[in-house]
Amino acid sequence: MIAELTCNKNQEPFLFQVDRKVPLRFAWASLIFIYVLQYPLSLMVPYTIKLPNRDLNEWLVGYTFILISVFIFMSGLAIGLSGKPIKIYPIVKTKVLLKKRMSIFIVIFLIALFAFWSYLMMYFKIGMTIYAGFEPLPYRITGFLFYGRLFLQPMILAYIAIGYSNSKLKWILLLLLFILGAWASLTSGSRFVGIMFALPMLMLFKGKSKYLAFGVPLVIYIIISTLSRTFYLPFIIGDPQLLQIYGTIESQESATRNVWMIPIYYIINRPMGMAEVLMTINFGDLTPSFADSLQSSLSYFTTYISPGSCASVKNVYGLSDDVFGGYGLDLFSNFWVAFGGSPVLYMLGMVLIGWLLGKTYRQFSISLARLEFNGFANLIFVLLFMLIFEARGYMFPYLLLLSWFLSRKNMPHLIYSLINLLSPRSNLVSNRSK
Repeated sequence: MIAELTCNKNQEPFLFQVDRKVPLRFAWASLIFIYVLQYPLSLMVPYTIKLPNRDLNEWLVGYTFILISVFIFMSGLAIGLSGKPIKIYPIVKTKVLLKKRMSIFIVIFLIALFAFWSYLMMYFKIGMTIYAGFEPLPYRITGFLFYGRLFLQPMILAYIAIGYSNSKLKWILLLLLFILGAWASLTSGSRFVGIMFALPMLMLFKGKSKYLAFGVPLVIYIIISTLSRTFYLPFIIGDPQLLQIYGTIESQESATRNVWMIPIYYIINRPMGMAEVLMTINFGDLTPSFADSLQSSLSYFTTYISPGSCASVKNVYGLSDDVFGGYGLDLFSNFWVAFGGSPVLYMLGMVLIGWLLGKTYRQFSISLARLEFNGFANLIFVLLFMLIFEARGYMFPYLLLLSWFLSRKNMPHLIYSLINLLSPRSNLVSNRSK
């Protein structure tokens, strides 16, 4: 139940300091896994890039690149996280206006709407991780469908889950959320989508049981999305080249071998690591001049500037840009390519990316503290770090603007006023007449 909350100006404000320890520790742990543990572990599992014999000098150059990158990125992150404590007034219930949890019928309607949303994306062949040959829809509808499913839907589902966390109907909601997440994973073939749709289940339970409610669907979603790339999506898309790559009997037999190990293979192989770093460094120059590198760097943050003469990720793999399929590198190699392979622009870019990550998280943390939802701050950082890991740093200028807007002092009043405005008057209890 959510109440209309206001700040009591008669009470002393408390100083809120954004937590820096957890984000920095998580970032350090992730980077250590990616660039120290990932490659040795990948040698023990199938479906990985095996490095040719490299001499000691190549390894030294590779780890020098990583050490410099880590230092620059983490410095930018630390600067972005820094700041003075913020004065926040305690939120008190001066007007008891209670809103009941969302009706189960409205919940069913929303879940059905989200399921149709995924069907619509599948119909237009949008948001499928193995296919990028779709026709863009007008009025930027394609972007709305893609990012709406990736972020908006999980946020709404998390809000619903919070409301049902103390309800006897939460088991029914758990089943509905699981089915919706499985459908989104099937129609997208994206493990990232599966992760996002498993997160709302964390809000449905309390204590250690919430990790079970999150972990089991997550494992199943990763399996579904992986198998969907071989058994479902190629035949739905109907592209002959795609069928030759993913839809063959050999591919299906390979995908179904050790099915329950797929999540482990994904966790180890997906981050990539030193194999991709050494491959990128040995590629050579990505652009013919500094001007081309600058153009490539600017084009990363805006679509109004073309990349110019810059090698692509596919080129790093030794392929032409016309080769079918999507390719990715490790965290730092992706940004090395994005910033045109110029050491100066790369260092400036990584400082900026780290600062954007830290500053955006800081503003989101302040907004959550004003709403007394501090417990969600660490989850927000994990999601933001995953976007950086996926080389989606170009989204952060917009996310920073959004987080700044949400962190304003009067934002709690606006949010709760909108909630109460949209609430039926029959559901409100007021003492105004007293």
